[in-house]
Amino acid sequence: MTAHSQTSVAVETNSNAVWVAVYSLSVLAALQVGRISPVLEPLSEGLGVGFVEFGWLVSLITLASAIFGVIAGLLVVAAGLRQSILIGAFALASLTLLTAIAPTLWALLFLRALEGLAYLAVVVAAPTVIAATATPEKRAEALAYWGTFFIVGLSVASAVGGWMADHFGWRVWFMLCGALTAVAAMVATKFLPTIRVKEGGNVKFAHTLRSLPKSLWVLSLAFLITTVLSVAILSMLPLFLSSQFEISIVRAGVLSGIIALDSLFGNLVYGKLSSRLTDQTLFLCSTFCAAVGAILGFSSTNWITSLFGCVIVLFFVGILVAMCFAAVPRLTDGSTGQVGAANGLLTQFGGLGALLGPPAIGAVAGTLGWPALAFVLAILCAIEMSLLRTALMPKDEMKEHV
Repeated sequence: MTAHSQTSVAVETNSNAVWVAVYSLSVLAALQVGRISPVLEPLSEGLGVGFVEFGWLVSLITLASAIFGVIAGLLVVAAGLRQSILIGAFALASLTLLTAIAPTLWALLFLRALEGLAYLAVVVAAPTVIAATATPEKRAEALAYWGTFFIVGLSVASAVGGWMADHFGWRVWFMLCGALTAVAAMVATKFLPTIRVKEGGNVKFAHTLRSLPKSLWVLSLAFLITTVLSVAILSMLPLFLSSQFEISIVRAGVLSGIIALDSLFGNLVYGKLSSRLTDQTLFLCSTFCAAVGAILGFSSTNWITSLFGCVIVLFFVGILVAMCFAAVPRLTDGSTGQVGAANGLLTQFGGLGALLGPPAIGAVAGTLGWPALAFVLAILCAIEMSLLRTALMPKDEMKEHV
């Protein structure tokens, strides 16, 4: 099986309309990731879901990304970008609707694992479609703005899911999520172009993987840390506020959901600053400020200061997420096969961070305490700074700064 090195859009397209269609599908894919978190109590009453099973339901959708990300990046190019994102979206809608009528916990877990494959198809094909259809001068900005999809989807799920489940039941909430995804997929068929691969320049999968520059692997490691920083705040802050300041877990969850949107602003700010400031300035400032925010967030004796610290972390995490996705096209040779593989690699490392991050962060906080967690997060920021310096700065430029 081979992927091809170059693509051409079959029809004249409006890149803005394509971006909106792709972004909408991506947000709804992220909505499926987050739709479980607000409905622990009704799931516990309806299917006997305990804390362990609930943890699996939340994270199981990321398992496919953690294992098959790179392969998916190549497959979506070989199968066709338009076909891949639409098949993934329709499959995700169908599986979500099936979870609404799942009779047992085991059926729900099985369907959740399959959802992960459909989710992977959407989020790996999406940035590759944008890279193939956006004009060169707008590509980095378009990818940076697309990077907001995950936090938007999670925030919508957190804000709406609990209310829907309380008033209409978790099954109706799941049906609504599936129906919205199906409608968005049908609308997207009108706007997504066929992106044809030129017949010349076939590249074998193994060769494409071997040809990925080392800088992309280093960038993906940095993205893993970025994901861990994000999930550390979103998963641990409610428990921290509840245990340290006696804030109710419900109120703490609402506060966490609100400040999660701060990452969105970080993404948007990067889109505006990327053409004015160097990568070095942005990642040095972002990782340093995120480290300071982590220390404030989990070692403060005042809950307002803690929230402020977490706001700082999430804002600069938003910048780092946008920077990573925007860097992919220029770190590759420009071929669609390599861009697809690179997006898959980034998604795979992000999936690993989302899958392994919560239990690792929880273990640190549970065994060593909250101040130790703040220290660990600050150390991770320093490591990420070094990784981004290696990935994004040319060797000759690095020598000048030594």
